[in-house]
Amino acid sequence: MPTKKLLSISEFAKIAQTTRRTLIFYDQKDIFKPAKIAENGYRYYSYGQLYQIGFILGLRDLGLSVEEIKDYLSDDSSDALNKKLIPLRQKIEQRIQNLQQILTILRQKESHNTQLRNTDFYVAKNAFYQRENSGVQILRQIVLKKKLLVRIVNSIKKLVQA
Repeated sequence: MPTKKLLSISEFAKIAQTTRRTLIFYDQKDIFKPAKIAENGYRYYSYGQLYQIGFILGLRDLGLSVEEIKDYLSDDSSDALNKKLIPLRQKIEQRIQNLQQILTILRQKESHNTQLRNTDFYVAKNAFYQRENSGVQILRQIVLKKKLLVRIVNSIKKLVQA
């Protein structure tokens, strides 16, 4: 694989919206290896690895430990992996449903210009923050994946034009 078609660790980290340190950490933990390590020790990654790092970062965003991520990645069988992904999908769907309920309430409050009454502000804030926090992570991941796909497409277009 020619080096000019590979990305340096910093370039890859920027496109994947992560850090050099994260990539080095995943390499050290045998979760995500560079496509090539040059004689000088520099790590190089291919565009094809963007999907895998996106998957790993998504699992991490869902709160999975390094060992759990290793377990997901160790399955060569797509059936076994799919069975493991079902509870994760259900967890994400539940978070999305919770966020949709909160969004519906907020829209109702905006349209009727009403406020919470007879409610301790800090209790309401804490209840909302806990639900919002889990959902924000999911929404962030969806946005990051969309941005990542756009960047991949743009990068491929640049390569084709070159």
